Amino acid sequence: MKTNKLFILGVAVMLVIAATSCKKYLDVNQNEDQPTSVPPKVLLPSAEGSLAYSMGGDAQRYTSVFMQYVTGAARQFYSFNKYSMNEEDFNNLYNNMFADNLHDMNSIIVWGNNHPGQYTMYQAVAKILSAYSLSQCSDWWGDVPFSEAFQGFENLHPKFDSQQDIYTTCFKLLDEAIDSIDYEVNTAGDDLEYPGDAGDDFVYAGNDAQWTSFAYGLKARLHLHLTKVDAANYQNALDDLAAGGLSGNGDDAVFPFSASANNPWSQYIENRDDIAYDGTCLQDMLTNSDPRYAAYIDTAGAQSWGPGYLSDFFGAYTSVIPFFTYTEQKFIEAESKLMTGDNAGAQAAFAEAIQASMDRVSVPAPEAATYIAAHGTLAGTQSDMLGQIMYEKYVALFLQTESWTDWRRTGLPALSPNPDGVISQIPRRFIYPTNENVYNPNCPQNSTLLAPGLWWDM
Repeated sequence: MKTNKLFILGVAVMLVIAATSCKKYLDVNQNEDQPTSVPPKVLLPSAEGSLAYSMGGDAQRYTSVFMQYVTGAARQFYSFNKYSMNEEDFNNLYNNMFADNLHDMNSIIVWGNNHPGQYTMYQAVAKILSAYSLSQCSDWWGDVPFSEAFQGFENLHPKFDSQQDIYTTCFKLLDEAIDSIDYEVNTAGDDLEYPGDAGDDFVYAGNDAQWTSFAYGLKARLHLHLTKVDAANYQNALDDLAAGGLSGNGDDAVFPFSASANNPWSQYIENRDDIAYDGTCLQDMLTNSDPRYAAYIDTAGAQSWGPGYLSDFFGAYTSVIPFFTYTEQKFIEAESKLMTGDNAGAQAAFAEAIQASMDRVSVPAPEAATYIAAHGTLAGTQSDMLGQIMYEKYVALFLQTESWTDWRRTGLPALSPNPDGVISQIPRRFIYPTNENVYNPNCPQNSTLLAPGLWWDM
């Protein structure tokens, strides 16, 4: 109970700060108010909550506009819907990801290094979540600071590592985490596997097998991102899944919000409400008689916010924010098998992916079966079949930032830019934020929503 109270207090403070979207924050390299020594059992739950809030907050809202899951209808989001964004709009997300999430996870890793054998699982979890957070930041901004980051006043101007180096770092972190879980020997201390400490982990409650599965699934995702760089990464992704990966929807890596620490979409609807829950994706779902539509949008006005708003699966106070799901993993498998010539394997994974998506949002079995019978068979050329896979993945990953990465690396689904946009293309990257531009001379200058291109997006 003490841990839960600490977490709720910490997240409540964090949410108040993060929700104030127009204020500036301290530069990510300045931590004047940061305690010098905080144990992992305090850091981990707040770091997980902060990461979930970041992912379900600006990150999902911005990319959901780009991917036409939702439509900016008023105030800031009316401008964002026209791709009118500047460096100020990215300050909060950047600072939350680096000064909060990645900084805290780095502190856990350092603590583990200073207490060998005592905090093995905490450290492994921190490495997995660091790889997750760092890869997200690099997929949004490209080059980002890491190798020289988190040193406080010893280095206020860390260099920006290349995106290629960032990916190398992410794979290294994941491999180290997997290896340490496989060979962990807890001699003493206060690790996640000790009785009473599982409550410090709100994602998997200290389950080492599930964390290992998440690590392998994340490796597969990252290899898939690099297929434009080298098509051999399709097979690398399949090798990752053969070595591990999630075994079902019950293994999804999600963060559960609560009545005390609310889901960020619910907060946004309650406090701002300048997004319309309509767009290309939802309109296509209606055209295809997709039974998930009623699981995504409250059509009857019987849920938290009224007809036309997000359903309680996505928008209730206690809705989870996903980091990685079995549904996504099956689509990774389907695409990778298709692109390595295994059409039969691709077909099987494709149907299983759609079924997993249906099950995840509790679509009744007969309705799911009808939809899969009509839309779940791959046909045509390899390009045609890839289009089918990517469309269904787009629908299944509703609101998730990964869809934007999928679209940038494949061009699928084929979306038309907003004709009223201030730029003629759908954005392909985030802009470096004001604070980093001003305070770190190593920050790349003159970024836009289109340039410079990301390493894997060339």
